[in-house]
Amino acid sequence: MTIFNCLRLSLTVRTQAAITKHLKHRNLVTLYEVIDDPSHHTLYLVLEYCERGPLLKAGKELPYEPISEEANRRATRDVLRGLEYLHSVNVVHRDLKPENIVLDGNGTAKLCDFGVSRVVSSVGPVRRSSKLRLTPAWAAPELYGDKDVTALVDCWSLGATIHAASTGSPPVVLEKTAAQTLVKVESGELNVQATGMLGDLLHGLLERDVNKRMDVSKAMGHAWVTDSGKQPLPRTTYVGFSLTQADVDRAINTLESSDDEATTTDLDSAFADVLKVQSESDDDDEVIQETTGGVPCAAWRLAHCQQPGATDEDRVDAVTLTDSRAVLAAYDGHGGKEVVDSLRHTLPAFLSSALSFGTPTSALESAFSYADNIIVGTQPGSVGAAAAVVIVDNDAITCANVGDVAVVLVSSSGAPVVLTTKHCKSNDEERKRVESSGAHWANGGRVNGVLRVSRAFGDGDFKGRKAVKAWKTQFASDPVIAMPSISVRKRSPSDALIIVMTDGVVDGFGSECKAALYVRRQVRKLGDLDKAAKATLDEARARGSKDDLSLLVCDLRDGLVAEEVPAKTWRPARPPPAPSPREAPEAYDDDFAFEDDAAPLPARGVPESKAEAPPQAPPPAPAAPTTPKLAGGSFGAVSLGKAERAAARAWSASQSPPAPERFAL
Repeated sequence: MTIFNCLRLSLTVRTQAAITKHLKHRNLVTLYEVIDDPSHHTLYLVLEYCERGPLLKAGKELPYEPISEEANRRATRDVLRGLEYLHSVNVVHRDLKPENIVLDGNGTAKLCDFGVSRVVSSVGPVRRSSKLRLTPAWAAPELYGDKDVTALVDCWSLGATIHAASTGSPPVVLEKTAAQTLVKVESGELNVQATGMLGDLLHGLLERDVNKRMDVSKAMGHAWVTDSGKQPLPRTTYVGFSLTQADVDRAINTLESSDDEATTTDLDSAFADVLKVQSESDDDDEVIQETTGGVPCAAWRLAHCQQPGATDEDRVDAVTLTDSRAVLAAYDGHGGKEVVDSLRHTLPAFLSSALSFGTPTSALESAFSYADNIIVGTQPGSVGAAAAVVIVDNDAITCANVGDVAVVLVSSSGAPVVLTTKHCKSNDEERKRVESSGAHWANGGRVNGVLRVSRAFGDGDFKGRKAVKAWKTQFASDPVIAMPSISVRKRSPSDALIIVMTDGVVDGFGSECKAALYVRRQVRKLGDLDKAAKATLDEARARGSKDDLSLLVCDLRDGLVAEEVPAKTWRPARPPPAPSPREAPEAYDDDFAFEDDAAPLPARGVPESKAEAPPQAPPPAPAAPTTPKLAGGSFGAVSLGKAERAAARAWSASQSPPAPERFAL
């Protein structure tokens, strides 16, 4: 707990407290409560306890005791994740230094002390405050001049901190006084004691020219940070942070008592409330913990429809993990359906295990890595699959994908939001990554003329030693990877539908948003999720899509009642018969004007009864299969021994692929 003595609580103090309380991330120290005791002019900050203390300890001969390269890399990765989150929600720390990086009991690095942090309308330039107190050895040069301040000031400070962790001293030559040190900073006189990949990273972060300085996204992909690609660091997109006046007003809990005895009683009561909230939140692994009034997933409805093409390599699943958490997934195989069938019973098991000790983001990273390691080691190198997995909670939607399976969030009105990233040649970042690996694009935008997607499960012929054997060449890095793109979106009361679709549906409509708008139009028109899903696939097929078509629609709106659907009453939709000459349907107009779709989706009550599917007693729940025990670790840092790989292979082979079925949430 931190205590501040203050004569009055200004608006600035309340705003800073509100900002800090809204920052929820595993690599930031959590501020649980702010308590104002006006009778003693004291402000109490109740903060997360990090038992290992600061990242760097004071040295005897040097300012700090250096740490190992691996410990330095691990802390740097954690700090980069924290900065990625801060900058994505428009917060600049501005005082990053070793003393403001602490370690919890698990060794996870967390940023703290947001006293001089700044919220901006975007991560663009803001004017420096003349009252800003800085530490010269760690502050970027522009903080002392008349130049605009951007999020890149944190990157400079990170570079100085990494240097101190490696050598025991900051890169700035420390003088006897802060003023003399400041002269060194402004002149750009640095003493960088590092070479190789670490030296390259430090020179990029400590670049005096802001326009040339390395930003967080580039640092996350640097060879030193990723250990030459052995430990990739996935990017995460955060959406939905906002700070309202109501948040500012209730940021500080003010005690109303005036006498000492009553104040002590009120203070004990306030701390008891904080401890109660903290204990209740200990079981919550959410990255964003603020509630939005969502309903339990038992009240969500689900529609699933498939129209297999010539290959029948698509599968979709939905699984309820808890009363407030469900997982939606879609898999699109290529070269065969072996990888898809393997993913359906390995990925959910790995994800469920990883969620027991990590956040949704870290769990998705670990699950994708473990599953891909198993698949590459057990499946032919020419078989693979794209996939998208969505963890839906009452408070947040966390989406991870590889390849071209799409996830779209549809609100009651307005434009849909695509939550996934397409990994193919049209993605400029992916195009450069594949080319830098030593592979090339050919045959209509395919990796080495073979694969249309550049991220996928399996496809062992493009990974590791199998790639060298298959292509008779040594790649600088794997051309095809299973590192997912991840997005975290804060839930909103206006969230209506989550739509998961394979690329065949997207190809039929021309884009993810057009397909989603058509689904929303059909839901409003037909008033039934199943009919809307089937109508959408019929339309995609009529538009000329010849690929497998799979669609998963989850309705998140209030006022719904769970509908039990026995598995045996449902069958994948058959491809429709050849259409007879007909008038061009309403959906053939490609404009999908928002004006037509601006009307909100109607509130849904009890779902319509279905005469063709009379109520039946649900089948008994199958016994949970025994899954391999997972060890914690960051994405990409997975090393399976022979015994572990053999056990995992045997377990995987013993699991019969589940039949395609619809799960009722």
